[in-house]
Amino acid sequence: MSQFFLMCFLLLSNIAAGLAVFLLWRRRFAADAAFSAFARRARLYGAICAALGALAVPAAGLFGEMACPALLSLLLGMLLFVSDRMKLVAPLAVLVAMACILAQGASLVPVFDGRPSALGSVAGSVPLLLLLCGSLGLGAELCQWKGGDNAAPAFIWPLRVALAGQLLILALVPCAGENAEPALQFMGLYWMDTQLYWAGALSTGVTIGLTFMGRATAVFQSVLVFFCMFCVRISIAGLYVLGH
Repeated sequence: MSQFFLMCFLLLSNIAAGLAVFLLWRRRFAADAAFSAFARRARLYGAICAALGALAVPAAGLFGEMACPALLSLLLGMLLFVSDRMKLVAPLAVLVAMACILAQGASLVPVFDGRPSALGSVAGSVPLLLLLCGSLGLGAELCQWKGGDNAAPAFIWPLRVALAGQLLILALVPCAGENAEPALQFMGLYWMDTQLYWAGALSTGVTIGLTFMGRATAVFQSVLVFFCMFCVRISIAGLYVLGH
């Protein structure tokens, strides 16, 4: 159950972080009624996601290890909630969102032979980069899907870049050779034996293709985005629980 609740924390807090980043673009579409209405709802939904994500940490029994990311997620939820009334809070929410992702990446570094990897190492940076790409992908997907037809083209390229970065990392980690650090080799071997890793990599690639097919596939594309982000986060959470 620890793996499931940790995945819930990562997914929900990353949704909130992605929304915090891309809702700063609201000024570009201030005249668009559809996006303005979506932005007001999205801040509330993002605040709820961040708060629920923070509550998933003690449910996982990991509050001691994940206290900092959980508290930052809770703070992010509070800032998103008030940012619709206090415009100057929105940039602060983005900074807290980035700090939350950084804290998550620092807490989720892979452990091999009882020794955690350094965040600056190749193996240690993999969870952080995946969480960053996933957060931006989730935020861009929600904004282009629900933000209206006029706003959609502005968010589709950030979505493609985020998904491409995620796919590149997922493809390269299992390719670590004998000269790679042991933690990276262990990560690649563990993920290659995990069906959800393969499902996440495959669905990420399919989603990139769907982004070039227009609004006709918007619903299916959104489902695949959330599915691939779920798979990636359950793979990260599984590696963390295994190491601890």
